[in-house]
Amino acid sequence: MKTALSILALVLLTGCPPDNRPPEEDPPDVVRHELQVTYHATTSLNNATADRILADATQILQIDHGEDDVACAVRLARQGNVTEFDAGDGSIDSRAEFEAMMQLPGDIKLVDEINWCGRLIPNVAGCARPGGSVVVTPTLLYRGLLWAHEYGHTKGLRHRDNGEAVMYIALGLSRRKLNRAECEAFRR
Repeated sequence: MKTALSILALVLLTGCPPDNRPPEEDPPDVVRHELQVTYHATTSLNNATADRILADATQILQIDHGEDDVACAVRLARQGNVTEFDAGDGSIDSRAEFEAMMQLPGDIKLVDEINWCGRLIPNVAGCARPGGSVVVTPTLLYRGLLWAHEYGHTKGLRHRDNGEAVMYIALGLSRRKLNRAECEAFRR
């Protein structure tokens, strides 16, 4: 009995994989996007944290969260090691600074602050544009959702007027749904 309780405690603490595949091995229909992740020298990010955020983003996209949602066969994964850059001051405060950030290498860029994203807006959590890269701040809330949402913008997705959608204008715990067209964009 003591051994069974120890095993149960271990399973509850460590979790069980949903099946026998290693976490990074996907079925053949899953589209994998390898993303170069970088951070400004005034903040920090490591491979393990970037991997956890990308795994959270992937889970949000892959799970069917009920009515009006599709399970999207896509994975966001890190390409190479997370790297540091020192261009700028770690804050985006103007169109010129945003454009300079878009020219830097990397698909996802972590900065201290975003105060300009198409217009002057104080303290935005993320910003991206179609065909560009993602710029995010080190917010502790909804990081996977934030990275998924902003990556959706790089795929041409706009905000959607549905309070449960990944592409809703604001972040929130219940905002996890994708429609079929959004999933198709994520898979391109």
